[in-house]
Amino acid sequence: MRYRPEIDGLRAVAIVPVLLFHAGFPMAPGGFVGVDVFFVISGYLITSIINAEMAAGRFSLTSFYERRMRRILPALFLVMAAVIPAGWIWLMPKDLSDLGESLIAVPVFASNFLFMQTTGYFDRAGDFKPLLHTWSLGVEEQYYILFPLFLMILRRWAWRWRWCIIPALTVASLGLAEYAVHHRPDYAFYLLPFRGWELLLGSLIAVHVAERAAAPESAVRNGLAAAGAAMIVAAVALFDRQTPSPGVWLLVPAVGAALVIAFGDTQGLAGKILGSAPIRGIGLISYSAYLWHQPLFAFARHRSEQPPSTVTFVILIIATLALAAASWWLVERPFRDRCNFTRPQLFVSTLCGCLAFMAVGAVAIAADGFPNRFRPDQQKLLADMSQNYRQTMNVFGLRKCFIDYDQTFADLIAQRCVTFSSKAANVIVYGDSQAADLMSGVHRAYPAPAYAVSQWTATGCRSIDYPENDQRCRDFVRAFEREIIPVLSASNIVIVSSNWKDAFESAGQDTFSKMLGALLTRLKSTGARVVVLGQTPGYEKDPLETIVRAGLPTDGDVYLKAQDARETDRAVRDMAKRHAIPFVDIRRLLCRHDGTCLALSNGAPVYFDNGHFSVKGSEMVGQAIAKAGK
Repeated sequence: MRYRPEIDGLRAVAIVPVLLFHAGFPMAPGGFVGVDVFFVISGYLITSIINAEMAAGRFSLTSFYERRMRRILPALFLVMAAVIPAGWIWLMPKDLSDLGESLIAVPVFASNFLFMQTTGYFDRAGDFKPLLHTWSLGVEEQYYILFPLFLMILRRWAWRWRWCIIPALTVASLGLAEYAVHHRPDYAFYLLPFRGWELLLGSLIAVHVAERAAAPESAVRNGLAAAGAAMIVAAVALFDRQTPSPGVWLLVPAVGAALVIAFGDTQGLAGKILGSAPIRGIGLISYSAYLWHQPLFAFARHRSEQPPSTVTFVILIIATLALAAASWWLVERPFRDRCNFTRPQLFVSTLCGCLAFMAVGAVAIAADGFPNRFRPDQQKLLADMSQNYRQTMNVFGLRKCFIDYDQTFADLIAQRCVTFSSKAANVIVYGDSQAADLMSGVHRAYPAPAYAVSQWTATGCRSIDYPENDQRCRDFVRAFEREIIPVLSASNIVIVSSNWKDAFESAGQDTFSKMLGALLTRLKSTGARVVVLGQTPGYEKDPLETIVRAGLPTDGDVYLKAQDARETDRAVRDMAKRHAIPFVDIRRLLCRHDGTCLALSNGAPVYFDNGHFSVKGSEMVGQAIAKAGK
């Protein structure tokens, strides 16, 4: 297979948006599509190599997997080795234990399965996980294991049907992805069957390029290559986190990459630009840059109470590229040379490396992340964090009356989550996780048998139906309006709480106020007593982690800088006032004028993460709810 410098340039076009996106730079809101471009490139290159060797009758699975090991593992093992001491220094026990799980999963290319299971609603945000990005390596390596076997079977028995079978598999995978992105987005994002269409698209281009006659440069070819590059740039600039991924929208960057590969060459304008030395140079180190950037960014976030500054991220990107260049020169290149490392040496060192990383991971898990690294009072606070999490999860009713992402409103109905007692005043808590976390306080504020407390809550679903809602949340809201509101009466109390800030910023003030007003109008018309809560003050990271890391006292009250949600609170307060509905101002209850909010009350955690109340915090707010609802 001849070397194509423009494909290394295309790698640069893939990695730079990824770096900018993960750094949070606004010029690349769709920078995540760089990973999709990588998938297309990988599918093309691997299929080109395998197909050429099979056609020449010299393909060997052993040699193929050896080359993959030489390409993937040395730099990966280097980064994993660097992450271990950094994790010991900077990670909290739970995070270090989670890193241990990653160290077990990554060497066997199963991290996509791990992160699919552990990157849930209440898990640590992905930005803080040093090895989260290895999910894409898991997807690629699983493809590398399966695709050669598939191609061997296809060439032997059904090669004449290749232009039916490979496109059919591509379309089937895309169809699965489009369905799953709306119903099981975790599956769609992390698993090969839903990502495979991008790799298969690259494979299709490889077969096409291998079989077509050499074509001279033409305006059509150059135009198609330029259009492909423009499609990638457009996706980077116009897509954002709300873009369903990896559904049909990702055809834009994926087909763009395919067009560049199929029709780009160093004679055309797009090929000349991509093949130029500076861009090609970034492409050559793109794999190492991808490996290094996530740990650097994650540990920077762990070390700082507030998000790292733009200047910090610029420095981190420069450091990423410098480390990548060193890794490429000192690690990647030498290991690809069989004269430096023979096949037996490679296999033995790979086995030893895998076992070593998995052993370190197992020890970190068994030791619960080594909490003895911290002072005794800090260890107690960390233990309280775990206890608070377990207690609060029990009160939340997760997967019962607080439905998770893979559940629907039908589960709320099946569980009989909202029932109306004739012997007690009925209290209904309605909203997302920032309603569910109030359940402990609401139960205490409205005790049985005088009150019957129930909930209609869902992960990630605000109490209002605004355009940015996904179908699951839209159904959740409409089911409440259809099933619950019509049977409300003057003997009922409805407590409405949500992550208003998210809805406010997604929908805009006018749409947000209109939708909230519509909900309050309907609730007020039933005669029920309604209480609306303001935005729960949130932090950039877990406040207890900040307290421990800063070495603050753990036996009194501690206030920390919270996120600014004053505009959101003002909009909710104004709408509640317009409808003559009591408004509970949580910020006034917990925060001071300097923007700091209560994180520790007499040594007891008020939160169990960066945006949800512990049992203690819930009970503090519950008292205010009861007072407002009288």
